[in-house]
Amino acid sequence: MAKFVISTFIEKGDIEIKLNDKVIPLDNGKIEEKIEDNQYYVFSWLVKGEVGSSFRISISSPRYAEFQLHKIIGKSGEDVNSFQFNT
Repeated sequence: MAKFVISTFIEKGDIEIKLNDKVIPLDNGKIEEKIEDNQYYVFSWLVKGEVGSSFRISISSPRYAEFQLHKIIGKSGEDVNSFQFNT
C-alpha cells in the first residue's frame, strides 16, 4: 500500500479533487490517502475561480504519480482535466 499525497492552492475559487470518480475532501489544501498496490487510478480535478487568478496542484507521493501543475484560470472560469497512473 502506498501513501497518496496532494497539496493544492487557489488564489480565488474552489478546487475539487477526485480519485477514480470519488471526491476526496481537502483539508486546508492537503490530502493524504492510502492507495492499493497493483491498481489503475484516474486522478481528476475541477477548478472554478475568478478569471486571471492562479491555482496549483501538486502530487508528491507516490513517486510514480508525481505531478506539478500551476496555471492561470482562463476566460471560462474553470479548468477540468485528469491523468492516469498504475501502482
